[in-house]
Amino acid sequence: MDDTTMFRWMEGDSLAPPCQSEQEVIDTILEVIAPHARASSVLYDLGCGDGRICIAATRRFGCFSRGVEIEAELIDAFQSTIHAYQLDDKVQALHQDLLQVDLSDATIIVLYLLPEAIEQLRAPLLAFLQRGGFLVCNTWGVKGWEPIAKVLTGFAQNVNLFVFDQSSLPTDATATDATTSHP
Repeated sequence: MDDTTMFRWMEGDSLAPPCQSEQEVIDTILEVIAPHARASSVLYDLGCGDGRICIAATRRFGCFSRGVEIEAELIDAFQSTIHAYQLDDKVQALHQDLLQVDLSDATIIVLYLLPEAIEQLRAPLLAFLQRGGFLVCNTWGVKGWEPIAKVLTGFAQNVNLFVFDQSSLPTDATATDATTSHP
């Protein structure tokens, strides 16, 4: 199977930008998560598109990966790739609303979402980081949180990756804030 899937424009997703990450960005994400990715890790890609980050991470690190996507066509493509690489026991394509997904077993989260969507996920992301998770945001960070690193990537060096862990949280962040639901 060819690792270079054609870049294509996606329609109808109001939580994520209407385009996929280029391969150089994916490669950089893998470099950023490498110190944290183990065979026992569970990576979630929220708004995963065709699942290319999940597939690449599992192939490189042997970790479990779960991609969450609302677009049925993209989930179908993701499922086909999972089968083609024989990763059915390690990679899962979840066809659901990413705002409803249970992240309780996640150890690494990757996302490429619009700022409004990231804000809607603030409470579950806070809880995730408070329990020791590692978060990589493509293009937009989390308002009010200090990234531990900001990595510039992309073929034109025009894509920012914001990297967060527990130390990124403001000192006034509490477990109560993490359980507060957002509409």
